Amino acid sequence: MRLNRQPYNMGDRHPTAFQRIIRGQPAAGKSTRAIMIEQLRHPVVRDLAWVALSAPLLGPGALPLRDPLDGSIWRSEPMRLHQALVQLERQPQRLDDVFANARDRRLGSYYERLWHMLLELAPDVRLLGHNITLHRQGRTLGELDLLLETPNGEVLHLELAIKFFLGYPQGVDTSLSSSPASAWWGPDPQDRLDRKLNHMLTHQLPLGVQLDLSDSAWPRVERSCAWLQGCLFYPAAQPMPRMIHATDTPQTHLWCHVHQASERLPADSHWSPLAHKAWLMPPSSPSVVLSPDQIAAQLGGLLDSSPGGVMLWRIDDAGTDPLQAQRLFLVSRHWPNKGDSEQLLAYSA
Repeated sequence: MRLNRQPYNMGDRHPTAFQRIIRGQPAAGKSTRAIMIEQLRHPVVRDLAWVALSAPLLGPGALPLRDPLDGSIWRSEPMRLHQALVQLERQPQRLDDVFANARDRRLGSYYERLWHMLLELAPDVRLLGHNITLHRQGRTLGELDLLLETPNGEVLHLELAIKFFLGYPQGVDTSLSSSPASAWWGPDPQDRLDRKLNHMLTHQLPLGVQLDLSDSAWPRVERSCAWLQGCLFYPAAQPMPRMIHATDTPQTHLWCHVHQASERLPADSHWSPLAHKAWLMPPSSPSVVLSPDQIAAQLGGLLDSSPGGVMLWRIDDAGTDPLQAQRLFLVSRHWPNKGDSEQLLAYSA
């Protein structure tokens, strides 16, 4: 078993099928991807499309990356993926069995279940097992997210993660071309990108070796890789260098303290909140539309009285492709440290 560090290069001059799909090649004013997405209405099916079509959060160098659908006919012929998703919309009971009745409502668990369903639907990828708890001589070694057989017959151990990080510029040298992973924090400041990467590299990925040593009879793992998706939010209050391994366009998605929305956002912009933890594909039509002034007035009290944050998507910026719509993450005026609000307000003023 080896940790494959073959780089995942978003900048290849001759893009792979996956890269062409996620970039959204234009077709008669709309990308193929946008046409696929707009025909999907069920929220879970739209999230399946988001998972299948969104780029990884990080590129070469951060992790040994592997697209779970790499080599699948769904990558070379994306309309087959679209047909499978359309068919799934006609089977709501199957969706309810997997998602509506799930006990674990955490976003990370939901994200994993989305991948389970995609891999079970894919015609040429074999899902051998998921959430595999490893035991040896009565001791728990850990849990593998996925074990799959690729279209070329390779047995792959894959770790999945969905993460949303906010760039915190305090102490970051803005003259540099990139910022370290330690400067990217989750809505819970204890959840940092550098810690997540370290945990995946030192604990989760090496579990593939432990599978061979465990008491379970599983096929021998040939590679251990990761697939990390999500979003990086740049501070609206000041510039911040791009995260060192990021695949996104810097400053595309922003974060700010809620009381500053009216001064940090374009006055003519319109935003729609995403339901708590329903942060993947935006809905087919927004239920609430807010101007920057309305954001501060309607969401300020909510954020000051509860932890976490609120994610919004810019509806007038979506164009023909919801995957490219700008996103905004709002936090309370005290984020990231309620005990040091004066310093934070001084920074963000």
